[in-house]
Amino acid sequence: DDFSIPSRDRLNIALADLTSTWSQGPYSEPTRALLQHVASDLEGAFSQYDRLVELVQTRGGDRVVTHGEPHRGNVIFTNEGASLIDWGTALQAPRKRDLWSLIDEDSEVASYYSTRTGVALDSEALTVYRLWWDLCEVSQYVAEFYNPHLDSTDTRVAWQELKRYVDPMRWLQC
Repeated sequence: DDFSIPSRDRLNIALADLTSTWSQGPYSEPTRALLQHVASDLEGAFSQYDRLVELVQTRGGDRVVTHGEPHRGNVIFTNEGASLIDWGTALQAPRKRDLWSLIDEDSEVASYYSTRTGVALDSEALTVYRLWWDLCEVSQYVAEFYNPHLDSTDTRVAWQELKRYVDPMRWLQC
């Protein structure tokens, strides 16, 4: 894990172009309007992210194979027990990479993990991975809508997801 955010460069290009009309597709102009309202908050979230990445990287620590998306939707139960599926985002990374989302789903995971492992949780590492997820989602959806696109089931879902992740209150909670 190198903490890079896919499509961040394309998001920066889009943010530099908020004063002109976007006409690349049906969600281009609504995306531009949405970004105009949160541009400074988004820049603040990226600044916070970059500071935390530096801090987390200086701490070092062991790297393990991490899943990247260990939420309930990626677990199936068989006669042999639970299995984690969809390993397309697997990386070698600090184990905190997988913990933030589990803690978001169930806050008791934090104390359970600490009790079972004897390892104190690193709140900055958990925050950096939560921010990574949100900023990655925003970057990828903005890149999609800044480029030519059509109205489809996928773009309608992407538009709803972009609106969900472009929420400064989410970033302030990190």
